Amino acid sequence: MKRSSAGLVLSVAGMAAVLALAPPARGDSVADFYKGKDVTLIVGSGSGGTNALYGRTLAAHLGRHIPGKPNVIAQFMPGGGGIKAANYFYTVAPKDGTVLLHPQSSHPQAQVLGSPGVKFDVTKYFYLGRTASQNSGIFVWHTVAAKTLMDVRTHEVIIGASGRGSETYQDPTIINSVLGTKFKVITGYKGGGEMDLALERGETTGDAGPILSVFVRQQHWLQKNLIRFLVQTGSERHFRLPDVPLLTEFARNDEERAVFAFMSARANIGRTLVAPPGVPAERVAALRKAMADVLKDPAFLAEAEQRKMDVIPASAQEVEAAVKVVFDTPPAVIARVKKALDLK
Repeated sequence: MKRSSAGLVLSVAGMAAVLALAPPARGDSVADFYKGKDVTLIVGSGSGGTNALYGRTLAAHLGRHIPGKPNVIAQFMPGGGGIKAANYFYTVAPKDGTVLLHPQSSHPQAQVLGSPGVKFDVTKYFYLGRTASQNSGIFVWHTVAAKTLMDVRTHEVIIGASGRGSETYQDPTIINSVLGTKFKVITGYKGGGEMDLALERGETTGDAGPILSVFVRQQHWLQKNLIRFLVQTGSERHFRLPDVPLLTEFARNDEERAVFAFMSARANIGRTLVAPPGVPAERVAALRKAMADVLKDPAFLAEAEQRKMDVIPASAQEVEAAVKVVFDTPPAVIARVKKALDLK
């Protein structure tokens, strides 16, 4: 793994996989279709968070790599932890390759769990590739008495969330059920920016979500020791937080370990781009190649480094495999998670 001092990460193996794409698309027919068109890249969040930053930055560079060089426009659609955007994308938006989605990585779990409001099927998406993996964490404000995750069993921590389908709601709620912690989750925030303000104003005392969000949006919190991370999800500790334990390290038996592994699986799904079912094969191939080309584009990489965005790419096939892991979770584990989230 190659890492720059400014926070850019390039996985050599991941980049090689990104380039192992489907056979080349028929460029002329694809170019004719896209020439002069606008392509909408829907971002399932408000415009102020890190998810929006990735979507906006990707949109700024993607168009020149698609045959016909269409104009790519980012459209922000917050609501329900990205479920509102995904439902619109799947049920209403055109299925011709002119509308793409930058979804939340928690959506495969939401679908498997039967979360309220889900009208999409992530197994029918055409995955185009991944910009970065996405470890998540739970952190608290520096004035909070809890110093470790297990301290939250005796000290309540209030966390803001966008909706019940988001990881900011689901992670602390499931941890409450398994470990007996006292996270209190308040839903209704429109995105990471609002949740940041709520924490600074004292409306909440902690937060949950992608680790990189903090390093991009609120690096001064870390520099001034205003927050401390209690735990992180993922298959391995994030290089930015090598001393923060993984959630799986708190498991006391195999069943708890399986529950925490299910929660952590979305880290390998990460920040993806997808096309809807129904897009012709040659356009899907062209879009996958465009995504791979963006991820090695010096202009995109320079902007990502300037904005302190991780770039840890993976191919469409690797993302599909990560999604499959979620759907292969044993029924008993799913049942326990559903019970924790009060899902019928």
